[in-house]
Amino acid sequence: KVDMPLYEWLPVWWEHQFRYEKMFLGGVLLGTALQLLMVGMRLYRKQKIRPQMAVLHLAVWGNGVIPRELCGLAADGSEVSLHRLWLRRQTTKFNGASYLTQRAAEAIYSEEGRRQVAETIAYYKHNASTLLTSLREAGLEAYGGTDSPYIWLRTPDGMTSWGFFDMLLERCRVVGTPGCGFGPSGEGYLRLTAFATHEATAEAASRIASLSL
Repeated sequence: KVDMPLYEWLPVWWEHQFRYEKMFLGGVLLGTALQLLMVGMRLYRKQKIRPQMAVLHLAVWGNGVIPRELCGLAADGSEVSLHRLWLRRQTTKFNGASYLTQRAAEAIYSEEGRRQVAETIAYYKHNASTLLTSLREAGLEAYGGTDSPYIWLRTPDGMTSWGFFDMLLERCRVVGTPGCGFGPSGEGYLRLTAFATHEATAEAASRIASLSL
């Protein structure tokens, strides 16, 4: 709850952003949107803007639409563009990325964050190794999986990327990405991903190997 006019509250909020850093962004935006909606209704009653322009669409986790026509009143009674004020606040505070995203990125560099990142990388590298080893043991030509989570599997017998995709889908219920989607040099390959559980990865590798291509 804000017990002051909007034109007095926004500058105070701007100067004391650190007090809100530990709050959920959605809560902050919701409170702001409600205040702006009240102003919009006030302006609508005075017929300063059209009804549809007074509607604010809000997604709790960071998306809001502030109409350009929406204005507040300064202490001297003059109109102030709330769109310009909010744009200034957003571009300074967020710079294109939501505050939650920035804090998540910051956490990566903490001791706990580094540990979790290392565990995640090791998990998917294990999957990539499982895929690569299983496919090569089955006599298939496969590359990658060492410094990336992707395996490039050459299609057998000159089959097209889409042809191999269809075959794996129909006979193995395994889905990959046709290499031709990455450009002409990708034709003749299928890209498999290691972004899955250990169990799902091992099962997919086993199904492909069982085709005896």
